[in-house]
Amino acid sequence: ALPRGFSVGTAAISFNPFEQPTMDAQMKLTVVALDEPTESFAAVFTRNAFPGAPVIVGKSRMDELTLQAVLINNKISNVCSGSPAGGVADSESLC
Repeated sequence: ALPRGFSVGTAAISFNPFEQPTMDAQMKLTVVALDEPTESFAAVFTRNAFPGAPVIVGKSRMDELTLQAVLINNKISNVCSGSPAGGVADSESLC
């Protein structure tokens, strides 16, 4: 059971990456959400020299006053996405 005020949802998706159109990639997305925004939150991030766009966006979110949800993906990081914005714009669109 989740603590009061929390909810969680998950979805499994399948897609073909632009870089490898014949590959059938599998990914799970999970959202952990609070009923109300909170001022009490913390995070741990990779110390990798080349963090992916979701890490860059996540770190920037630490400057916000409140947080209400976290989106988690697994399996696919796409650190070097090749997109002109480096994937940051795509990550921002999910926030």
